[in-house]
Amino acid sequence: MDKLIALTIERELSKILEYCIPVVLGIFIFIIPCPFNTAFQEISFYLSAGLLLLLILRRQTHFSFASPFTVPFMLFSLWVFICIPFALNKGNSFHDFYAHLLKYLFIFYLLVNYFKSKRLFIILSWIIVISITIFSIGGIIYFYFLSGGTLRSRFGLPEAGVDINHIGFLAVPALFIAITLFTGSGISKKLFLCLSVISAISAVVLSGTKGALLGLIIPIAFLFTKQKKITAIALLFLLSLIVITPFKSKLHVQKLQDAVVAEVEENRFSIWHAYLQVVKKYPVGGIGYGMQSYNRDFFIQNNFIVPSIAGSKNDKSFFKPHNTLIDLTVRTGFVGVCLFLYCIYMFFRVGWLLCRDKKDNFVRNWSLCIMACGLSLFIQGMFVDLMIGLQLVYLFIFFAMINILWQINQYTSK
Repeated sequence: MDKLIALTIERELSKILEYCIPVVLGIFIFIIPCPFNTAFQEISFYLSAGLLLLLILRRQTHFSFASPFTVPFMLFSLWVFICIPFALNKGNSFHDFYAHLLKYLFIFYLLVNYFKSKRLFIILSWIIVISITIFSIGGIIYFYFLSGGTLRSRFGLPEAGVDINHIGFLAVPALFIAITLFTGSGISKKLFLCLSVISAISAVVLSGTKGALLGLIIPIAFLFTKQKKITAIALLFLLSLIVITPFKSKLHVQKLQDAVVAEVEENRFSIWHAYLQVVKKYPVGGIGYGMQSYNRDFFIQNNFIVPSIAGSKNDKSFFKPHNTLIDLTVRTGFVGVCLFLYCIYMFFRVGWLLCRDKKDNFVRNWSLCIMACGLSLFIQGMFVDLMIGLQLVYLFIFFAMINILWQINQYTSK
């Protein structure tokens, strides 16, 4: 009898521990856009790791690495690790390998193991939308009403770790997920989702970032197949907001021509040209995964042209390439960037296969949404850096979400 009671208690304890992991992960994801979130994120990350370790030691979890992404992730991670001994800054390369790759891979596998049902997938989607909606509304109120910003001031919160160029990484995916959540939601939820759509579009337009606008307009075509009405309303609101804000001046033909000339002569193209010099010297393995290798001394010592980045007079500052593919080519060489593109290819391949499968409308609709989110991040990553910060966390979250849909589809196909 005592053994039976002990066994029952042990089973219940294991269930509680397994329930705690998604809760802690949900907290981790919810606070991503929050200011001063580092300590809370570290606590939630290591707490979830500790819970998983305890379950593994007790042999009471079915944690699995089975995934279409395991091979591409393993190859990319292995290449980054192999290149560490040859990096210019070995210590920082190892730090960034752990902090900006392995940790997010761990988050990926936690999500695919503990959010693998339709119900938990929807909960995860709501967590993302609610979190970013609160950030967008709170950020706009703080920036324009409390801090004295005007409509001509581009919306951004660098003090909260979200620069002007990074607003779109948050707002656009939240918009796509909110549109998809409309199906099957009640009146009260739809009202909140309307607020989410309005706040997300407002954040994008007020940031005045053309990369974010492209990252919204191009992928939103994925949503037209199943969400025509709400998608059309969202685009109409987007156009209306552009018309009544200073953003419209950037879309005039002459302004666009001037912007292209400025990019070629002064801005991103000149920066990319400077970094292509580095690629020529370190074509195979790059200079190392650590981003602290991007500093003024590195360019001067190698007789490279110093990138024309405003405010980069501090030797310790990061000279970011403002393009994800160039960034990865510099840091990991042509081999590394090809392996990263393999990961991106797998993301869209899995999504495309899920879209073609007509067995489950849930999987089809959500695969279109998550592909749109991933494409948005990738488009924006051609103008700013994707492989560091909150945008990289969301990239691995969307990898996980498309993988969860793949798991759901595999289960329903049996």
